[in-house]
Amino acid sequence: MNLDEFAFVNRQLAGMLRAGIPLEGGLSQLARSMQQGDLRAELEGLERDLGQGVPLSEALRARRFPPLYASMLQVGQAGNELPGVLLLLADYYQRTNDLWMRLKGLLVYPAILLGVSLLLSTTVAVIYSSLFRAVGEDLQAGFTMPLPPPGMALLWFQIWLPVGLLALLAAALGVAVRVRGWRDWCEWRVPGFREARITRLARTMHLLLARGASMGEAVEFLRSLESGGLLGRELGMWHSRLSGGVTRFQDLTAGSRILPPLFGWVVGGEPGNWAEGFLRASEMYHARAIHRIELCLFAALPTSVVTLGILILSQFSPLLMLLSRQMQAIGDVGP
Repeated sequence: MNLDEFAFVNRQLAGMLRAGIPLEGGLSQLARSMQQGDLRAELEGLERDLGQGVPLSEALRARRFPPLYASMLQVGQAGNELPGVLLLLADYYQRTNDLWMRLKGLLVYPAILLGVSLLLSTTVAVIYSSLFRAVGEDLQAGFTMPLPPPGMALLWFQIWLPVGLLALLAAALGVAVRVRGWRDWCEWRVPGFREARITRLARTMHLLLARGASMGEAVEFLRSLESGGLLGRELGMWHSRLSGGVTRFQDLTAGSRILPPLFGWVVGGEPGNWAEGFLRASEMYHARAIHRIELCLFAALPTSVVTLGILILSQFSPLLMLLSRQMQAIGDVGP
């Protein structure tokens, strides 16, 4: 679902609840004001279930909301703080969406450039191939200087090499986006993406701890959402160390393969108040993520244009080589 719209809906719903409108009434009014879509269907379904007397916890399980969202709403209802929880969730999803849109821009522009370059390079290669087949051999025979087989093989290699490299790069990008293991590895290694993941981790932990969850409960809940990935294994290590009696956050994250030591010091800087530590870490790494995304964006586009331009221009070298041999042949048969 659209996180920006989702954040707006939660902010509006919090305002309605504070104005005294029941939850079912607020959901009904919001759904009627929205366009058709998945989010409207989920809100209508939730409002219908609540109107039939279904408890909120059961109604949420029947819907396709994010697990964190469903869990936090139940906590808010149990503590009679639903409007405040909705505002926290609205801020959480709004900031998450802002970072995601920046990361999406970092991916989209190079991807478009790569696709256009691959199409252009393939077109050039096909045209050259047809030209060499139809004209190349006749011209070489006419000037009595045919290229030896190794020379022709080199020409074909130079023509299709940029196409192969661009296709390989496009395939690698597609796999990195589609395959969860590759995507997870890239997100924790590529600058900008790594800071965004750390920001999301810190913000989620702050959200859970600020609403009364213990550290062990927050880690276990988040671990269940991240099972099978690098963060899931990291949280498993946290859980084991918490069970072993570790009380300093720096010791909890010692030897981490994905989190920098600075993260541990920022969160654990104020012993006994890890919720505020996670909030500080989320703000710090959010600013770092934006800075590095902008740096990568400004650096990636010119670099991509130059690199891909060089690859495409290299396809013209076979034609220049053939023309050079033909001019040499003309000079050799002249007076």
